[in-house]
Amino acid sequence: MRPERVDLSCQIYLGTPTADVQWYRNGKEINNLKYNITTGVNDVWRTLSIVKSEETDSATYRCEAVNKVGKTQTECIVDVLRKFHFYRHNYLVIIFMALLI
Repeated sequence: MRPERVDLSCQIYLGTPTADVQWYRNGKEINNLKYNITTGVNDVWRTLSIVKSEETDSATYRCEAVNKVGKTQTECIVDVLRKFHFYRHNYLVIIFMALLI
């Protein structure tokens, strides 16, 4: 089996006051070392990365931005599938999301 990287990206246009951004997996806040959360240029992109995805990473993922004015969110379902080709296993999932606040 050769695991592949999964990147989930939210594009966030931050307003005033600045929003707090958090990622969730199946409704639970992500604060696990398995996941790498990065912030892009000018705090516009937030990316959740699973470096070595497995079938157990299949879940509903949500990016949520909250400030005093309100809350906005987007979510997607990630289904990590195993492909069989000449008795080799490969994983591949790429998701992009946009989020405005």
